Amino acid sequence: MSEQNWRPGKRVAIIGGDPGGMSTALVFIKRGYYVLYLAWCDYIPDIPLNKEMISHSSQYQISYFPITHNGKSNFEWWVMGPSCEGKPILADSKAHIPGILKDWADPIPRFIDATDFGTQIYRWEIRNKFSINRWSSGRIMYLGDTVHPVSSYTIYKQDEAIKDGYYLARVLDGLDLREQDAVSAGFEILKSQRIEYINYNTEFARFPERMSHSFPWPLAKIEI
Repeated sequence: MSEQNWRPGKRVAIIGGDPGGMSTALVFIKRGYYVLYLAWCDYIPDIPLNKEMISHSSQYQISYFPITHNGKSNFEWWVMGPSCEGKPILADSKAHIPGILKDWADPIPRFIDATDFGTQIYRWEIRNKFSINRWSSGRIMYLGDTVHPVSSYTIYKQDEAIKDGYYLARVLDGLDLREQDAVSAGFEILKSQRIEYINYNTEFARFPERMSHSFPWPLAKIEI
């Protein structure tokens, strides 16, 4: 864009995106710390393709659901458990993940032999962030992982930014973006349509998480 187009009178709104993992860690206070192993495998006979499973123990969540990859039926499954600062990283997932899965309810143990642990499993450290009630200031609006209260991993980063951009485009459509009041009004509509929805659902999801990982026995065993 030419310098002429960037003179102050032409600046209508500034949209910010993902600052990167290091910046995110510096900006947001960490409230949780988990490790996720996400894997996929080929179709396993006798496991229905119209069902999925979400299961918990006092330490782990283990789940799976059917997916389609390159036109073929497959399964995606994952293990999420506690982690902490300074805890050694268990890089060899083949050495310890099967030990977690082997005594789980069927069909979870069957994913051990069906998965190539060298190419079909990925590891992420997940940090919770505080919910933020305002994503904008003046003409500046931030979207995506920068302001979402969940850690970005797998496709979440792109998914968050695409949805945020869609809703922002809707609320700004037809407005005179040269007017600060119009831009501010659009940002307020986005807050009610998108931001409050995201924060509510995130905090709602964290309640059973705290029940599972933080409450003492026997409260941690109550299913909700």
